[in-house]
Amino acid sequence: MEPLVVVIQGQQFKLNNINDLIASIFGKGYFELSQEERLKVRYEKSYAISQFHKYLPIINTDEGTYGENFEIVSEDYDFENGFIIDDDYSYILSLCKINSFMLLEIRNSNIFTGLIDKKDIEGDYVVINHFAKDLLEELYN
Repeated sequence: MEPLVVVIQGQQFKLNNINDLIASIFGKGYFELSQEERLKVRYEKSYAISQFHKYLPIINTDEGTYGENFEIVSEDYDFENGFIIDDDYSYILSLCKINSFMLLEIRNSNIFTGLIDKKDIEGDYVVINHFAKDLLEELYN
């Protein structure tokens, strides 16, 4: 059984690992890019998404809030309501936070569920979207 399942508009896509998920979002060539180029790709995709979410703030926690053209416009940021693009993990959790897709993970695979108390969760899969905000807070506190 694959550890990750993405559900988009009723269709399920089973994935073997987080790299498969990242490649499905950014393309296989993403892994060949430098860290700065990857950050720019994450920004460009999140900027397009933010337009559909009433200009959701795009955040790099080391730098601040982005404006247009990949420029930091403020050193302050609204962590709770922002779209965090620091790395692939925070980007995926931000997508889950705004319900761009539903991400399910087998409860014992610990890709995203490692920080979740699963004792009260029934079934084989955990819906990561339900915990995305808490996971981001846990990662950054």
